Amino acid sequence: MPYTSHGHWYGPGKPTLPAPAQRARCGGLSMCRICIKEATPSGGTYNLSLDSLNADQAQALLRRLRAEGYTAEYV
Repeated sequence: MPYTSHGHWYGPGKPTLPAPAQRARCGGLSMCRICIKEATPSGGTYNLSLDSLNADQAQALLRRLRAEGYTAEYV
């Protein structure tokens, strides 16, 4: 049953039943660090290509991610 501990579905296709009785209002897979970590095989680690951004834009994005609690580095 691929649901996060917060009750958000992350599996392929349609959600399986029975669904959790409650679902957290955490933002789910688009915003919640816990849900993202539980739903991704890499444990919430993403490799992003910032090729389309200039250096200032990339640094601004990384600052924002760090401010939101993510670990991010510019390589």
